[in-house]
Amino acid sequence: MKMDRSNLVAALLFFVLFNIYGVTSKSEAQVLQGDSWSDTQAEGAGEIIIAFYEEDAFAYYDDEGNPSGVSIEILNQFINYVQNTHNIELDVSYISYDSWSQFYSDITESSGGVFGLGNVTITEERKQELNFSPSYLTNIAVLITHESVEDLSSLEQISDEFSNKTAVSYTGTTHEGRINELVEQGWDDLSIESVATDGEVVDFVSNNPQSFGYIDLYNYWLAAEEHNRPVKRHAVGDQASEDFGFIMPLDSDWDDELDNFFHIGSGFRATNLYRDILQEYLGREVSRLLQMARQ
Repeated sequence: MKMDRSNLVAALLFFVLFNIYGVTSKSEAQVLQGDSWSDTQAEGAGEIIIAFYEEDAFAYYDDEGNPSGVSIEILNQFINYVQNTHNIELDVSYISYDSWSQFYSDITESSGGVFGLGNVTITEERKQELNFSPSYLTNIAVLITHESVEDLSSLEQISDEFSNKTAVSYTGTTHEGRINELVEQGWDDLSIESVATDGEVVDFVSNNPQSFGYIDLYNYWLAAEEHNRPVKRHAVGDQASEDFGFIMPLDSDWDDELDNFFHIGSGFRATNLYRDILQEYLGREVSRLLQMARQ
């Protein structure tokens, strides 16, 4: 098949940029493969892939096109640990996703040295599909509505006090599970609207006073404080019962080394460096609340 000149130039430009920066983005299925930890140790060098779902403050490209954010910085510290402790050279490639479900699916189908960063909640069900690092963040899930809605008196009263409201469910996440639990607990006629991102939950609730949904604490803070969206947090609905972990394919043998990194001394999450990373990207108040949630 003959390729015209413009397509050839575009293809060559992509090839050059990828090989210079090791960075690309994707939304279609692809099998990802990195070197195993055992092979990397034996060779003194290895290639790994960091795949991340783009999300403000946690994993994104900065103004200069560099991967940045809480999750990126923490995993970069692990990379430094491996290189300095074991005198190993790691070649790192980054792949970003704009679809959380595609990101998750691709990691389950990958092999070897592939690390997924997507604020994935550690659950027993997901452990059947993936390897997890130790928790790098304890999340607070917050219940939100339009700012005009009166305070919910208690979570037990939600089916009565929000009886005329539609639940907005972020598909494929533990937030969806929270909405489904309301149905399982007896709210049989609950109307549910499914969406694909935290941002869509915020959009729906901002424009529909007769709705509610769950999102992560930081995304609520970003919507309410940074973007002045008309949303309200109902503190009685806060749930701080989930931990985020980096994900790896089931056949990965990198999990033990990640475990070593997180448990050096009193643990990485007890260090000033960890606190500084949170404060740099999340701010002091959100960082304080998340650290309290862990305790």
